[in-house]
Amino acid sequence: TLKVTAVGNKTPELTPIANLTHVDQKDVNPSNDQNKTFGIIGQPCADIQVNQTYETSTLDGKQYITYTITVANNGPSNATGVKITDLLPTGLTYVSHTISNDSGNTWKTNSTAYNQTTGIWDIGSFNYLTGTRILKITAEVTATNGTIINTAIRTARIEKDPNYDNDAQTTYY
Repeated sequence: TLKVTAVGNKTPELTPIANLTHVDQKDVNPSNDQNKTFGIIGQPCADIQVNQTYETSTLDGKQYITYTITVANNGPSNATGVKITDLLPTGLTYVSHTISNDSGNTWKTNSTAYNQTTGIWDIGSFNYLTGTRILKITAEVTATNGTIINTAIRTARIEKDPNYDNDAQTTYY
């Protein structure tokens, strides 16, 4: 069993060598018994990790919740076609959102990359080792009782994802 930890085209690190060491019958072609190599081509894959937290606040007697969805590309490849879906559940009314494409250094308010009607955040291309992408969604809490369950989940990407365990996170309020 082999685990590919890098992508490439038959790189030396991905070229196992097999040798025949013993047979219990006559070998009619011993010339093919030594140093047989075969290349392994590592397919591009990107581990997209989704985390979600929330904070609450009160302003003018109204209660608000702000969800923070943080997305990382854990590699080993660059990712394309990345989309995260976070459609606000019943009991919340959308107010606004902000997006940072540089780990929170700069922010854009109400960017069209997030569509509050569909809940789709279109990240698009996301290079490995370029920090995190962050979406903050603020909503008014309109539910009067019960638990509000909200999930952020990776719903699209082009490259394979080697770790499906970190593609979504659910919070309960």
